[in-house]
Amino acid sequence: MHYNEESSLESITVDGITFNLLESESNTHYIGLSGNQIIKIEVCPNEMKLRTLDEEVQVLKYLNSHNCKSCPRLLAHGKLEDGRPYFIEERIIPHSQPVLTDILLALFEQKHLGVYQGDLHPRNIIFDGKVTYLVDYDQAIMTEEIIDMDEIEFLDWVLEQDIPAYVLERGNLQLHFSEFIRLMSKLHYIVSLSD
Repeated sequence: MHYNEESSLESITVDGITFNLLESESNTHYIGLSGNQIIKIEVCPNEMKLRTLDEEVQVLKYLNSHNCKSCPRLLAHGKLEDGRPYFIEERIIPHSQPVLTDILLALFEQKHLGVYQGDLHPRNIIFDGKVTYLVDYDQAIMTEEIIDMDEIEFLDWVLEQDIPAYVLERGNLQLHFSEFIRLMSKLHYIVSLSD
C-alpha cells in the first residue's frame, strides 16, 4: 500500500489495478474503488459478523454460478502478499433510488436460490438504472429452508431475524433498524396486495 497524493487516500495495486482505499466503519476491512471495480480487503475478521471475507466470497461465487442478476459479479479473489484475503467485484454505480418492486425482485430472486443478504439497508441496495443489486454479503444467511417459503412467509421470516451484532456494536441501532423496519413494512404491504 502507498499514499496517493492526489486523493489523500492510501492506494493499493492488485492484479494490475490501482484502488483508492476508503476507511471502513468497522476498521475490520478496507474498501477500494477503481473505475468499474471494487476491492474488499479483510484486515481482521469481525467476530460479530456472520461470515469472514472468504465465506463472503463463497456466497458471491454461489450466486454468480446461478446467474443471479441482483448480485455483483465476482471478478477475482485471493490473498495479498501479507496474507490478507481480498476479493474484487464489479462496482455498481448508482443512478437513482430503486423502487420497492425492484427491491422485492432482488430479494425474491436470491430467496429462490436459498440466500438472504442479511444486512438490508439503503447503503446495500443499489439501482444502476436497470437492475437493483444487493451488495455486501458478510451477514448472508444461506439455507434451503427459505427456498420453500412463500413470499409473505419469507418477508415475515426476514423481520424476525436478529439485528446484526455489528450494528449494535456501532451504536447506530435506531437509524439502521428503523430504516430496515420501514423498508420491510413497505415490502410486506406491496406483496400482500398482490395476493
